[in-house]
Amino acid sequence: RDFSLAYINPLQPFAISEVYGGDSDNNLGAVDITVRFSSQSKSYFEILADDLDFMQNWFKDYVNKWAVLIGQQWANPLGTKQTLLTLEAVRVEPYVYTHRDTANHYEYYGQSIGYDLEPNSLRYYASLDWFQRYNLWHQFVLSRTLHGDGDRLFGNPADTRKEKEFLKGVYETRTKFIYTVEYEFFENMWVSAGITYESITNEKVDNMFNDYGGDRDITGFTLGFSLNY
Repeated sequence: RDFSLAYINPLQPFAISEVYGGDSDNNLGAVDITVRFSSQSKSYFEILADDLDFMQNWFKDYVNKWAVLIGQQWANPLGTKQTLLTLEAVRVEPYVYTHRDTANHYEYYGQSIGYDLEPNSLRYYASLDWFQRYNLWHQFVLSRTLHGDGDRLFGNPADTRKEKEFLKGVYETRTKFIYTVEYEFFENMWVSAGITYESITNEKVDNMFNDYGGDRDITGFTLGFSLNY
């Protein structure tokens, strides 16, 4: 079809341009908000919405695909100098990043083009960064991720009003701890080391048939070198 100049107007919502032009585009939009309460504290919020139908239930109808992130950061919490505390919660509704044609994947070389969570997931995240010296940095991360049926590779229903169910029934749980240390031993040259421990419950072993396996623990170590030039 021809390109419509109506979409260039920054003051007019896409939905109005779509109805006026008689088209049926694939709508997707996002809003980011950041509020600074002081020089050492900020809150941030993001919502992504895809193919919204305001006449249908946002929590039940599959057409309403949305995701939300809420976060808070504090510099030097509790008076501890050279530290940064981050807390986040992320919810990705079923069928987000999917298409009714399973040949269309919202991925790039196997990686999500949006947030790294699969559809039908919930994550709680906390991290503490400690800048011990100008060239020595530590990071501690603790996260808990819940993931239910579905993923980006299998699309949403095309012609029927299917009721979505967020994290209903059996779902996979991943609790992860990461420690990373990075040292700048020469200007623009860094070495790093890290350890990761992850505990998985009801591990998902087959996305097509939503089969869940047992439990397992994973421990990993990393060594790295980076150069900025």
